[in-house]
Amino acid sequence: MENNNQRAVVFFDGFCHLCNGLIDFLIKIDSQKKLMFAPLQGKTFKQVVRINLNPDTIVFILNGQVFLKSQAVIKIFFHVGGFWKLFSVLLSIMPLFVRDFFYDLIANNRYKLFGKKSHCRLPAAEEKERFLE
Repeated sequence: MENNNQRAVVFFDGFCHLCNGLIDFLIKIDSQKKLMFAPLQGKTFKQVVRINLNPDTIVFILNGQVFLKSQAVIKIFFHVGGFWKLFSVLLSIMPLFVRDFFYDLIANNRYKLFGKKSHCRLPAAEEKERFLE
């Protein structure tokens, strides 16, 4: 396996319907397959990130840098490129404290608003090459 620090890896809450919906969307728009994915509950997260986080935080690692919350979302869309790069630039105009306020509001209520799976996401056969444990 190549060094995870050189990959663009999105770590997400594998039980969250909203988070899984985001991952489905990212797989669809990432036609160049730049992104890899792994659940926050998996062993890759524990080996690579090595910090304690609640599973309400999306984590994006790009070239060894760790991005959290709204900053992670912006960096993910910027990395995908195309229209999404412009979208990320527009999002980044909003001050960080405002972005993270809304991020936290949704993240803290995501199970109530969108539901929770009984088990962690398992990738479909055609997605397996893009998922880490």
